[in-house]
Amino acid sequence: MQDGQNEASSAILFSNPASRDKRTAMTLRVSRDNGSSWTEDLVLHSGPSAYSDLATLPDGRIACLYEAGQQQPYESIVLAVLPYPLPTHESE
Repeated sequence: MQDGQNEASSAILFSNPASRDKRTAMTLRVSRDNGSSWTEDLVLHSGPSAYSDLATLPDGRIACLYEAGQQQPYESIVLAVLPYPLPTHESE
C-alpha cells in the first residue's frame, strides 16, 4: 500500500492471519526497507480471521477491513482504524 500524501507512503503495510497452521491472529505489519524486514507489527484480532484489505485515509490513519469471529473467521466484518505510526508494544 502506498500513498504519497502521508507518512505511510515511505512504508509497506501488510495484513494477514499470521498463524502458520490456522486462520487466526489478524496482524498488521510494517516494512520500512522495501519488504526486506518487517520491524513493526500489531495483532488486531487474536481469534479466527480471514481476508483483509488496507487503505490510507486522507488524515493519514490506516484502515484495515477484515473478516473475524470467535469460532469461525467468517462471523463478522471488522473495520479497524489506526493511527500511523502504529502504537508501540510498550504502550499496551
